[in-house]
Amino acid sequence: MQKFDIINTPLTGTNLIEASAGTGKTYAISGLFVRLIIESKFTADQILVVTFTKAATDELKERIRKKLMEAREAFIKGAGVDSFLNELVQKTDNHKQAADSLHDALVDFDRAAIFTIHGFCQRILHENAFETGSLYDTELITDQDSLLLEIAEDFWRIKLYRQSDEFINYLLKNKNIKGPEDFLKLLSKVKTRDIKIIPDIKKAEIKSLDTYREIFKRLKSRWHDSRDEVIKLLNDPSLNATTYGSIKEDPNNPEYTKRELKIISMADYMDNFTASKSTGFPLFDKFENFTATKIIKSTKKNQITPCHEFFNFCDELSLIYSERNPLRQNENRLESLDI
Repeated sequence: MQKFDIINTPLTGTNLIEASAGTGKTYAISGLFVRLIIESKFTADQILVVTFTKAATDELKERIRKKLMEAREAFIKGAGVDSFLNELVQKTDNHKQAADSLHDALVDFDRAAIFTIHGFCQRILHENAFETGSLYDTELITDQDSLLLEIAEDFWRIKLYRQSDEFINYLLKNKNIKGPEDFLKLLSKVKTRDIKIIPDIKKAEIKSLDTYREIFKRLKSRWHDSRDEVIKLLNDPSLNATTYGSIKEDPNNPEYTKRELKIISMADYMDNFTASKSTGFPLFDKFENFTATKIIKSTKKNQITPCHEFFNFCDELSLIYSERNPLRQNENRLESLDI
């Protein structure tokens, strides 16, 4: 491997230069630009300089123009501001001609072909629209997020706007998917875009939705009619403390037992669940504590189990909401997504 010599390196052929950050790449490019103007008799628009980012392009334009000005002054005065320019002045025979060429390059510098890679590609497509078969208004972009977000938003509208209220309510309460932006985050994790999923996933048919709605309607009506009665039954000492709370006095609220406070909290959840605008889906956490099945399991040995029609409605609703329900099945899949 040879050390790069900016003043003597050939200006023809192909040169591969390895350089890490802060090693003077921009300085070298500026010097080569000056040499091409003087030694190869190129005009500013005949030299192509391509880099990665817009910021790097702006810096290159500024640095190259400054180097052209310094080189012109060096040829007029016979000496430059650095060793490169001094050596260039010494190896050039006609200083006036060199100064004139640099002057012309500065005058035409607005035409200098200094681009980002995508900017250069877009220019070529515009200038050769017929040959490339591209449109005149073709635009190259470096960030596809805005386009991908449009796709995610279209998917959200097409697939979700006509879904049932239960499904929409379930989706909005899910911790992983809140809107199109979350689908965009999920898409960004896809490494292979053309991968095919086998077998094809069929659209879920929620055959039990009408039944679910009917039972929920009855449960809602029954809760409103017998709320106080249900609360009293859940406070029955026959139920164990693990699930329904201890019947001992709460140290922070002496006027209540721990169980009374827990049942009040459970009742608040049921109030919200059965509110007028509620779809009743998904079930709230610990809904099973209202079911007859859970109450039977939680009854102490040799004690009479509290019974009420409301507990049976909760049992039926919980059964339909079980793993056999497509929405419930998909819940596990969504929870597994790390968005």
